Amino acid sequence: MKDIILALLGGGAAVQLINTLATLRPSRRKIEADSLGVEVNALERTIEVLQKNFELENQRHRQEVETLRAEIDSLRAEVASLRAAKNANL
Repeated sequence: MKDIILALLGGGAAVQLINTLATLRPSRRKIEADSLGVEVNALERTIEVLQKNFELENQRHRQEVETLRAEIDSLRAEVASLRAAKNANL
């Protein structure tokens, strides 16, 4: 009787060990795939934030360029009028 109980317990442990070894690789792959999914989602969010910041910075630079171009045009017009006044006085 004692031998039968030990054999059943031992056999169950052996079956459980074989089952664990058989499912270890697929389980590890699933865990790795899930962790990659989380990393991909985090990277996608990071890219979205960086892209939004880039767009805002690009828009700010475009506005600054427009302002500077307007100022350059104004200064060119002023220089032209000063040259014309100087030539008129000569």
